[in-house]
Amino acid sequence: MPRSRILFLAILGVAVIIVVIIALNNQPVSPEVQAQRDATATMAARNALLANTTTLIVNYGTEKRRWLEDAATRFEAQHPNIDVQLVGQGSMESYRALSAVTDSSTTYDRGKPIPALWSPGGRIQVVMLNADQGRDFATQCKDLVLSPLAFIMWEDRANAFESFYKDRGGVTFDNLEDALSAPKNGRWSEIGGDPNWGLLKIGYTNPNESNGGFMFLMALTHAYLDRTAEATIAELTDPRFAEYARRIARAISIEPLNSSGILMDNMMRQGPATYDMVILHEALAIENYQIAIDRHGQPLRVFYPQYNLYSEHPLCLIDHPSLTAQQREAALLFQDFLLSREIQELARVYGYRPAVTDVPIFVSDSPFNEARLREAGISNNIGQTLVQPDGNTLKQLLTIWNRAVN
Repeated sequence: MPRSRILFLAILGVAVIIVVIIALNNQPVSPEVQAQRDATATMAARNALLANTTTLIVNYGTEKRRWLEDAATRFEAQHPNIDVQLVGQGSMESYRALSAVTDSSTTYDRGKPIPALWSPGGRIQVVMLNADQGRDFATQCKDLVLSPLAFIMWEDRANAFESFYKDRGGVTFDNLEDALSAPKNGRWSEIGGDPNWGLLKIGYTNPNESNGGFMFLMALTHAYLDRTAEATIAELTDPRFAEYARRIARAISIEPLNSSGILMDNMMRQGPATYDMVILHEALAIENYQIAIDRHGQPLRVFYPQYNLYSEHPLCLIDHPSLTAQQREAALLFQDFLLSREIQELARVYGYRPAVTDVPIFVSDSPFNEARLREAGISNNIGQTLVQPDGNTLKQLLTIWNRAVN
């Protein structure tokens, strides 16, 4: 065969192979295969970007400290080039500090580095921060875990209070107001309790500093309005609402703390002599249930307000020019990890309801399904979920509260 013909056939063969390869690559694939290809490409790009050590600063609400520390340790084991630095801070405190950040800022809150990720207790703080900044400064937010507000009481106190008000709905804001007002004036002897218990002692956190405190304020507001629909500024500026808020706040003699985690720790350490009840996230009751028995010989009981809301614990990327491309990629990688099935199931161990809907809550291997916790009051029925207003109305509510109680 002539050499020219051999060369022609060789070139033709290579061309056919190239055409076949192109055709195979351009063939339609199933959504599952394409998703796998996209995920592989994304992971490869992230790994290349994160080849060097990246410091990831995460500012978070303190009540979820134990779960987040556990999760971060697991994440760093899988991603040794990412150094996750967790900075616990009250949600309202961190909201105010981030509100003061400008594009030219290099630090925030007494010289701290600006975080790549922010996870306050609730979307309440996200709405207010973005309203202050006039843009989506906290962006790409995804809810991590959920926890509704709850009345958390020692069992003997709960039994006495519930029995006394059994015909009026048991443990509610309305009945707390009745118990704290004249002529009862908060005396346990007047509401079926042991006279030696003295006065009804209720703990809540400062709405100016704590997401738990703001949730308390929201639930209290909707108990006053007696509806789920969002509050209006006209209703909040009505003097009757201010008087209601003042009456409740002044009847509760314990000075509010700035941290939900610290308040619950104090209740566990000091016992019924200091706190008969705290109004905090459900997760803290679950996490401390056995501690209460071990330290004080009795369990906790949980009741939900009639109008309630979830602490969603969103995790948001902070949109600031000081953050590098590496930090942004590390942030999104950490966000994905926290929403993985393994870490969402881990959240249940720490008393949190998974935010990912396909991870069940009340199943056989979940702490939420333990008989003792169900008997304590842990339930899927957390009351009616109230509608949260916009950021400006939330800020007005806080202003009205401060003027009423100070």
